[in-house]
Amino acid sequence: MGIPKRLQEVLSLVPTCHTIADVGTDHGQLAVALIKEGKAKRVIATDVHKGPLEAAKRTVQDYGLSQYIDCRLGDGLETTGLGEVDCAVICGMGGFLMRHIIEGAPGKVPTYVLQPQNGQVELRQYLVSHGYKIVKEVPIKEGRHWYEAWVVVQGRDTVYRERPLSSILWEVGALLVASSHPLRDDFLRWHLRKRQVIMDSLPATIRDFADTHWMEVMRSIDKVERHVAGLSFWEPSSYGLTDTMVTMAEASDKKDWLDEKVLAVYIKARQEKDVLEAFL
Repeated sequence: MGIPKRLQEVLSLVPTCHTIADVGTDHGQLAVALIKEGKAKRVIATDVHKGPLEAAKRTVQDYGLSQYIDCRLGDGLETTGLGEVDCAVICGMGGFLMRHIIEGAPGKVPTYVLQPQNGQVELRQYLVSHGYKIVKEVPIKEGRHWYEAWVVVQGRDTVYRERPLSSILWEVGALLVASSHPLRDDFLRWHLRKRQVIMDSLPATIRDFADTHWMEVMRSIDKVERHVAGLSFWEPSSYGLTDTMVTMAEASDKKDWLDEKVLAVYIKARQEKDVLEAFL
């Protein structure tokens, strides 16, 4: 069956397993594809709304797959039993709603494939703080629209756990940025343009009130833009440091010659370089 490119990409990320939950199944297209592509022996297709679920039932019947796909009316994974599901696929929802669905599961699902429409920062931080590990992040382009999909498993996260909560990598995706995906750079450019439009639309009074956060965001945007352009992060002049200052700062016996403010800037610049190069 023909499913949108966005769902095709999501389908390719789903591991082969026994039972998969298609949460928010809508018309049931993905549920049918999961069976036809051999991704699952059984699919539980859930939807909180009766109308879409009835449409899903018709789709399943049309393909003669009623014995493999169980359509259930209810809120997310609350319709499933403890240990019944090996993998849950949740697409086309905001990150906050996805968090609600994950919290409402009867137990920890071993694997999630998620395609959040918004709220990526909060969803990533929730997953990492609740015993989940993001193992893959993929950009998806369908027409003029951009999406992203993640594979999430149980386990201690080693990529995000040590990141400051203010890091832009929580938003754009540390794994995605570090990947060699052919759409990575275009996705990052789109993401930065979107972020810049939002920031530019804020009234000056709000920018003044949140000056510290504003400057941090602008620095983060600049860092990722430079990465996308293939430039080095370690540009002393961008921190107001001359070559002489850098030479003196790197010589341990000459640090006391430097002004304390200059030395502080140097140390901060080197720390930013070290943190970023650990992921980019």
